[in-house]
Amino acid sequence: MTLKIGLDKLDIQIIQLIGGEVMIEGKLLRERKKKKLKKPKFRRQESWRYKRVKKSWRRPSGIDSRMRQKKKGLPKSVNVGYKGPRETRNLHPLGYREVLVHNLKEVGMINPDEEIVRIAHTVGARKRSQIIDNAETLGITIINPQVPLELAELSETERFEDIELEDFELEDFEEEI
Repeated sequence: MTLKIGLDKLDIQIIQLIGGEVMIEGKLLRERKKKKLKKPKFRRQESWRYKRVKKSWRRPSGIDSRMRQKKKGLPKSVNVGYKGPRETRNLHPLGYREVLVHNLKEVGMINPDEEIVRIAHTVGARKRSQIIDNAETLGITIINPQVPLELAELSETERFEDIELEDFELEDFEEEI
């Protein structure tokens, strides 16, 4: 089912996917994609010449630098004109605003129509699985829902039951001392 909504600045098209998720894909997202294709890969001056000079961008600053002077035949420099549309900046490719979540309280404050969730890397397996369950009940999409299966299924006591005391003998520790 496809609905077209005519707005003066934003030409937004709402497409309902099979899973019931709503994705916003508009004229501005297509424009951003076109601009990105035209944007060159900005390379550091003479990174192609020396191995010790990394490719990551640094602005050329030499007084006689031909790249700083923007001479023909040299790589392009970073410029304001390469920016994408203001309305689509910092949006996920699906068209949602990306929100970093650390706990269950933050999941409750998400608007599923406009925002998409990314779980912080510092969140452990137990809390991550709770966040995923809570997000499913609220109908929120998660970008990185990976849960380590071994940790998610085992409780803390079961994890330590695998280690048997017979494996460690006192003689082994006495020799080291």
